[in-house]
Amino acid sequence: MAPAILPTWSQAQAVDPKTFEAQVNNGIRLINEWKFLKQGDDGLWQKQSLTLSDIKYDVIKSESALRPLVGTIQAKIISLFSARHPNRTQAELESFIEDAPDLPGGKNTYTLEYDIQFEPSNSSWIFFKGKARTSIQLMVGSYNWIDLPAAEMREKGGMHGHIVRAFATPVIQKKKHRSQS
Repeated sequence: MAPAILPTWSQAQAVDPKTFEAQVNNGIRLINEWKFLKQGDDGLWQKQSLTLSDIKYDVIKSESALRPLVGTIQAKIISLFSARHPNRTQAELESFIEDAPDLPGGKNTYTLEYDIQFEPSNSSWIFFKGKARTSIQLMVGSYNWIDLPAAEMREKGGMHGHIVRAFATPVIQKKKHRSQS
């Protein structure tokens, strides 16, 4: 997700629990709208998409003087892979999930779990720490969470970075212009 250039008449909201909720809802929208098309070594195209299956979020008071408020998110997101197609357009339009008999449920999907935290800044809530795990890890018997380094999540971090950045995207409000009479 590339950063956008904001018009000069845009302004971020003041940071409070309501703006965290707005930022989380914006992240939910960005995650549910995300689609990725890739061409495999076999020349076939496949679409990957995300859907949020469960989320809990809150703003809590912490005992830290540096972070008196912390925004928390616990989320489960399902990554879905479509059937493969010989051309990009067919893959883009596909809604059927690829069969995968070796996976639980028999479909080419996996679940990503997140426990992430945000701190307020001047104009938005910024990711500062978190952890994640996937259903693939659980299938091979690894129940360990992996830490999500803040610097890596802000710049790259693969799928985890994309999801963290979706939740970290501030909601921009347009300034109201007064009409001149």
